[in-house]
Amino acid sequence: MEENSKVCPWCDTEIVWDQEIGKEEHCPHCLNELGNYRTMNVEIDQEEEEYEVKNKTKNIKQDENKENGSTPTLDSFISQMETEPKSEDLLQYEQGVYHYRRKQEESFECSNCHDFMLLVGDHEVKKDDFIPYIPVSQVQGVLQAPYKMNLYICPSCFEMKAVLSEQARISMMNALKNQQGI
Repeated sequence: MEENSKVCPWCDTEIVWDQEIGKEEHCPHCLNELGNYRTMNVEIDQEEEEYEVKNKTKNIKQDENKENGSTPTLDSFISQMETEPKSEDLLQYEQGVYHYRRKQEESFECSNCHDFMLLVGDHEVKKDDFIPYIPVSQVQGVLQAPYKMNLYICPSCFEMKAVLSEQARISMMNALKNQQGI
């Protein structure tokens, strides 16, 4: 008896065939080819890899000691994050990020690396720094200065994002509600 189902190796969806039509050549879910699934096995010598990581770590620490100051530079810190399994400094940094993030009311996902961002402060936009867009049929724009924006920074890639503060959001929503009838 012939098997009437197969699991797609790409998306793990079970595909059940209709006996009259026959086997599918492409997954109906992800549209990838079902036949001739290709795999590649790569064997890595663990001892050699550990030796390379230790040497890179040693070189980073030597570079840090050569610097005049006692605090490591951002470049050495980032290279340490990329090469070392998990250093003590990196673990402390991640724990600090975790505890800081738990105290936030809301958090956004970084569009660059998809880590959650940290609220680092507010930025006030003054009346002289903002020119609102006012449509022809309207009296005023939907956002009026001064208003505040919450500033978020990603702890992984340090990308920054600005989001309207809650008070500015409410003000904008009210302005849009009032313009419906005009």
